[in-house]
Amino acid sequence: NLLLPGPAASLDINVRTTTYSGTSVEGAKVELKWTLHRFSSMSHSGFHSPDDPVVGLHDFKPGAPAVMGSTFGSVGGGVWRPPSRGSQSPSDSHGQVTVVTGRDGNGTITLALATLLEEAGEGGGPAAPCSEGDKLSITARWTGPTREVVTAHLTSIVKRSSYHLAVTPSRPVDKDAGTPLPGTPLSVYVKVLSEDGDSLSGSSVTLTLHEWDGNAPLHEDPTAKLQGTAEQLREAATKSGLLPVDSWGEQVGDACMITTDDSSTAHCTSTLTLPKARKYVVLARAKDPNGVELVSAFAVGKTASEWRDRPLWTLDDSVTIHQDKHEYAVGDVASLSLISPFQNASALFIWGNGAGRKSKQIKLGGALGKRHVINVEIGEECRFGCTVLVLLIAPDQPQGAVLPVEVPISPMLDVTLPRALSRTVRLKVPDTHRSFAEGAIEMVVTQPGETEPVAVVEPGSNATVRLVLPAAEAGAEVSIFVVDKAMLDVGGAGNPHHAARLDQRFELSCWEKFETENTVQGLASLKGYRQTVATAVRRAEHDPWVYDNYWELHPGS
Repeated sequence: NLLLPGPAASLDINVRTTTYSGTSVEGAKVELKWTLHRFSSMSHSGFHSPDDPVVGLHDFKPGAPAVMGSTFGSVGGGVWRPPSRGSQSPSDSHGQVTVVTGRDGNGTITLALATLLEEAGEGGGPAAPCSEGDKLSITARWTGPTREVVTAHLTSIVKRSSYHLAVTPSRPVDKDAGTPLPGTPLSVYVKVLSEDGDSLSGSSVTLTLHEWDGNAPLHEDPTAKLQGTAEQLREAATKSGLLPVDSWGEQVGDACMITTDDSSTAHCTSTLTLPKARKYVVLARAKDPNGVELVSAFAVGKTASEWRDRPLWTLDDSVTIHQDKHEYAVGDVASLSLISPFQNASALFIWGNGAGRKSKQIKLGGALGKRHVINVEIGEECRFGCTVLVLLIAPDQPQGAVLPVEVPISPMLDVTLPRALSRTVRLKVPDTHRSFAEGAIEMVVTQPGETEPVAVVEPGSNATVRLVLPAAEAGAEVSIFVVDKAMLDVGGAGNPHHAARLDQRFELSCWEKFETENTVQGLASLKGYRQTVATAVRRAEHDPWVYDNYWELHPGS
C-alpha cells in the first residue's frame, strides 16, 4: 500500500507462513523490525544536467521530497540515499512489533507510523514525523517448527503518489556559472511517469517562472501538523500540494500549459527564458490519475549579490541531445534532437564501428538555444550498438547574441571568440540473435499423466518438464536444474545463488570511443591577458621574491 507523509502515514502489512509444500502454519509468531530512514537531499551544487530529470523540490530544502534522476528508489536505482554524517535531518527511527498468524497462516497488521514514532525518539520520547522521501525498511523474522530461521524483507518510500513529475531542462543549469544566461532560450522536457517508469500521455502540466530571493521557502513538511481523523488526514495529504501558493515569489509572465505525450519535444521557451539577471524558480504542477497533486521545481539564475561576487567566467559548454527512442534496430532512422549553444554553427556527425563508419555535415542556422532535429540512418555499422560523435564548430559570435541581457563579466572572458564543442551519444542496437524476450521461454512442470501445472514437487516423486522455445534458425542447447528450494532461500536477501540470465551474459555490445577536446577553457581575451601580465609585473616590483607555482591562465582561475 502507498505510504503518506505526516500523521497520515500508515502501511498495511500481510504476513503468510507456510511449509514448502504449501501447508499453512497457524500460530506463527513473526517479528517485524522496522526502520525509518530519513530522507536527505544530495549535497546539491546547483547543477542540473539535461541528461537527468528533476523530480520534486531538490533545490529548496534538505529532506524535501526531491532528487535528481528519477522517482524515490523505484525507477532508476541509486536515487535514494541515507543521510550523511553531519546532516541536519532527523536521525533514523527504529521499532519492533509482533504478528501472530491465524488458522490460514495469515496475519495482518497496520503500521501507523504516527503512533509508532511517538515512542521511537531518543530516550523513548517522540520522534519527528515522517516526511515525503523517507524510506521505511521492514524485516520479518520467523523461527519455524524445526528451528530454522526464515526472513523476508520489504521497503517502501513515504510518498503521496505512485506517479512522479519529471522535468528536464533543455540546457545545463549551473548555479555557479549563472547559465543559462538571461535572455537566452530555456525550455524543458516534461513527463509524468509511473512507478515502473512508463510515460503517461494526456496529463496536463502547468509551468510557471517565479522570482526568488535564493532562500528556501519551505522549512517543514506542510502535512506534519495537520489535524483531524485518519481519513481527513489522508485526504489532506493526497490532495494538497507540497507548497502553499504564496511560498514562491511573484510570477513572471504567463503560465505555460502543456499536455504530455511520447514525443521528445522541448516546451515553454517563451515562458521560461529569464528576462533579467536575477534568480528564478521554474515550477511545474500536475495531477496524477487519482487527483494527487505532483510538484517539481528547480532554481535557475543568480541573485545580484551572487553575480557581484563571481561575474560570468564561463559559457555554456555542452551540446544537449535527446533520442526519439531508447533502442533501435538495423534499418531504423534515429531522430536526434539537438540544442546548440551557438548562433549559426556547423555540425559534424560521425557514427559506426570500425571501417563501416559514416559521417554527415550540417549547417545549424538560427540563434543559440534553438532546437534542431537530425536523422541518423542506422546500418550494419551500428549492429550491436554504436557511438555517435557530434562536433560543433562556431565562428565569431556577436556579443549581443551571447549576452542578450547584460551581466557582470570577468575581464578575462571574451564571449565573441570562435568555439568548438563535442558530445558523444550511444545508440543502443540490441543483439537480438543471442537474447530472448522476457517470457519467450515457456516451461511447464506437471505430474506424470496430468496436464495441470504444479508449483511444488514432493521429494521422491516423478515430474514431467515441458519446455517451449521461440522459433529460431539455429538449434538450442538446454540445461534444466532441479534444486531444493530451501537451499535457494538460505541467506534471504544475501542469497548468492540467484539464477543468471545467460542470454544477457552472452549478448554482444560494441561502443567505439572518440577522443575530442573542447575549447571552452581557452576563451581568454587580449584585454584579460594584458591585465594578467600587468598584475604579475606589479607584484614582482612590490616583492621580486614572490613566486606563484600554479596559475592557470583562463577566466575561471
